[in-house]
Amino acid sequence: MKEKKEYRMDGRLFASREEIDFYFWCEEAKAAGIVARWSYQPRTFELAPAVKIPEQLKLKTKVRTVERHLLNDCRYTPDFLLLPGERWHLVGKALYGTGGGFWIDVKGTFAGQYNDGVKFSLLQKWTYDKWHVYVNKVVPVHFFEATFVPRRALSGRSGRPRTCYLACRTLAELLNTSPTLL
Repeated sequence: MKEKKEYRMDGRLFASREEIDFYFWCEEAKAAGIVARWSYQPRTFELAPAVKIPEQLKLKTKVRTVERHLLNDCRYTPDFLLLPGERWHLVGKALYGTGGGFWIDVKGTFAGQYNDGVKFSLLQKWTYDKWHVYVNKVVPVHFFEATFVPRRALSGRSGRPRTCYLACRTLAELLNTSPTLL
């Protein structure tokens, strides 16, 4: 069986390289006042409890009732929760917020090959229906094109520029071109 790869950055453990890139975005956005606070995997939502059914077991001298496990419970943990800061208007149109902030699930560009898009869509609808919390699907490449790319995500471990973010503007470019700061 293939071992799951660990992604560590700044003493934190993440599920993917895309989550690290979004973490960089959160840190830069917080420093710029766009985000007041953020947290990683802030809460787990219980969507459905486990299902157990009673079953009669016939023993030699008596009948005993036991619980038989039928279905596992269903829980969902979004990746990030963002609370808007004073400059949220610079990027706020890229996300929709409910449930006390902006809930984020970070997906890679290749998530479709494992049916992750279908699974996420169901969890997103279920979470909204049960908890009235909308979880935004964020693909970093597209999100960074709509907002800004964090400086630490621009280059890979080798130090070479990452081609996936070449078309994105930086936070400095966003702040210089924003008409709301004049």
